Amino acid sequence: MELIVITGPDGSGKSTLTDRLRSVLNKEVGIVCVPRINLEPFRSDQELYDICMFINYLGEKGDELKQPGLKIISMFGAMLLYEDLYQQQSGQGRKSVLSERHPLVDTPVYARVYHDVMHPDFLDIEIAREVTAPYQGQMRVICDRLLGTYAFPESNMCQEVLAFLHDWFSKDENYGYGRLKSLLGISKDPDQICLLDARPEVLAQRISERSSLEYHESEKTLTVIRDSYKVVLSRVFLPYGVVNTEDSEETERIVNAIIQRLSPER
Repeated sequence: MELIVITGPDGSGKSTLTDRLRSVLNKEVGIVCVPRINLEPFRSDQELYDICMFINYLGEKGDELKQPGLKIISMFGAMLLYEDLYQQQSGQGRKSVLSERHPLVDTPVYARVYHDVMHPDFLDIEIAREVTAPYQGQMRVICDRLLGTYAFPESNMCQEVLAFLHDWFSKDENYGYGRLKSLLGISKDPDQICLLDARPEVLAQRISERSSLEYHESEKTLTVIRDSYKVVLSRVFLPYGVVNTEDSEETERIVNAIIQRLSPER
């Protein structure tokens, strides 16, 4: 099974590239997108589908209500669910999976960006309770995977998750590849990583056209994220290449290279 990862800062063109590859490669190649999960492939597994839907909803409410704590739980919930998504998409006779983002690459990048607001004291408890109240079963799954089956009240689940994450990412050693792989339960290393890149001002301009901005989507923070990707990838010893998406010819070359590599007819 071959796993190709497309990653990079917001505005670098990941979704556009993934959608294009999906339309060409069709159902012969599995597709996994995190932290906003593409729901359609998982409709046949109701439990998995419900958790994916909740994670997407939580991220949307975090942005809408200006509650980065909810966004953090959504992002890390998706990363905790990644192995299930990968296993489902790697079945059905497929030989390859295309992944938009990957837990072992994107988690350490965004953990540093969000760490200052990761502490549960920054979360509005009443908003969190209202948002998660209809989804206690799905929230419990995230808690159990991250914390084990502790018997804390359901009303405290968001705080418990944030407290754990804040404590975990307060220690530099926990950003390491092996520690994250164990925490997130990842079985498969990427075979190739494509880091999409552009200048921070270009990233910010592309994002400005969206209807709403996320906590981290400022030019200053995008500069930090852009640099963080290169640091993380230099330390994980996995094959990767950088693609300048400001250059349409370079982007076209990588699209064609991925299609050729993942095409079931090759």
